[in-house]
Amino acid sequence: MNENYTIDAFAEPITALSTQPSLPPDELKRRLQAPAEEVRQAHNALCGKAKQLESRINNYQAATFNGEITRDMLEISVQNELSSKAGQDGLDALSIALDTACIQLAKKCEICCGTYRGDDAQTRTISLGFRPLAVYIAKNGTESSDLSRNTVYGGLALDGHPAYFYGNVVEIVDSGFLLTHANRNLPNLNNETYYYIVLKQA
Repeated sequence: MNENYTIDAFAEPITALSTQPSLPPDELKRRLQAPAEEVRQAHNALCGKAKQLESRINNYQAATFNGEITRDMLEISVQNELSSKAGQDGLDALSIALDTACIQLAKKCEICCGTYRGDDAQTRTISLGFRPLAVYIAKNGTESSDLSRNTVYGGLALDGHPAYFYGNVVEIVDSGFLLTHANRNLPNLNNETYYYIVLKQA
C-alpha cells in the first residue's frame, strides 16, 4: 500500500505459491490470507482518511454563519488544493470516488475450512454452496503428494486453473470443487480423511 492507499502488487500473492506447496498448515493459512489482509489494511486506512475529511468539513460548517464556508476560512494547503478543483463539483466527485474505493476495498476474501471422507468414487463433487476462488487439499492435513510413489492426494486449484498431475486432480465448479480419482491422482481414497482450505469472495 502506498501513500495514495492503492495496492500496486501484493507482497505475498497466492500465485507465488508452488502448485504443490509443502508449507505447514498454519503458514499456508497465513499465506492464503495475506492478500486479503493487505486489502483490509488499505481499506481501513482509506476509510479512516475519509472519516477525517468528513470531520474537518463538519467543523468548518459549524464555525460559519448559516452553514456557509468561505475559502479564506480554510488552511492554506486546503485553499491551494481547492484552487485546482472545480468548486462543489470537484468535492462531489471526490466524495463519490472515496465511496467507490471503500466499496471496492471491502470486497475481500473469506477463508473456509473443512474435511471430507474418501469413498473411492472416480468423480466426486464436494458441495460448498458457492463457487470458491481457490481450494487447497491435503490428505490427513499433511500430504498433498508422495512423489516417491509418483502420486498426488490433492493440491492447490484456482478458479479456471485445476490442480493437475495425471489429469485434473481438483477443479473448481459452481457448487464447490470436483475431485477426479484415477490412476495416480488419489484425492478420494476410501476411508481417508482429507482437509481443505477454501477462499471465498466476501
